[in-house]
Amino acid sequence: MAKTFFERIKSFIVSPKKAFEAEHKTSTKEALIYGLKGFLVLAIPYSLIFGIIMALAGSPIGVFIIPALFLLMWLGGFLGMLVASLWYHVWAYVFGAKQGLGNTVKALFFGSTPTYVLGWIPIVNFAVGIWSIVLFGLGLTKLQKLSTARAVGAILTAVLIPVILIIAVLVGIFLIFGPAIFASNQTTSAFSVPY
Repeated sequence: MAKTFFERIKSFIVSPKKAFEAEHKTSTKEALIYGLKGFLVLAIPYSLIFGIIMALAGSPIGVFIIPALFLLMWLGGFLGMLVASLWYHVWAYVFGAKQGLGNTVKALFFGSTPTYVLGWIPIVNFAVGIWSIVLFGLGLTKLQKLSTARAVGAILTAVLIPVILIIAVLVGIFLIFGPAIFASNQTTSAFSVPY
């Protein structure tokens, strides 16, 4: 018997090891549908709270941004997760995953359960994000049959490569444009009149 959306949420929160084992034969399509519903659960409160805060802060677009933010969080989050699944699968494969892309997709979409449910709460969402990453790693061990060390290695590699590239680009931009900005500040300060 197939589990309902809320039964799956409960099982991944309460007993994630058993939940991943139970989802081994679940289709990738079911995991994607679960992800769409999960992002819907995340997008509704997130967009409402953000829009209301903007309105209370006096922003002219405040409440009007809610539908756009909702679509961005729901569909944008889902599409971003699909791309992330491909990226993570490359590294899971390098670290020994041989159970196919579908199992990496399932591990990521099911592992993101805490984010779907609690990711809209400020400050708490940081801890929830870490919890989701841990569940994703657990999903890789169960669905891709990787050791814990290999799952951690795949996730860390997939996360660190973009971080290192971003830092390298920022350092490069600073090295290229920093001296010119510094020189222009020196020039303008030389002509400033002291009071």
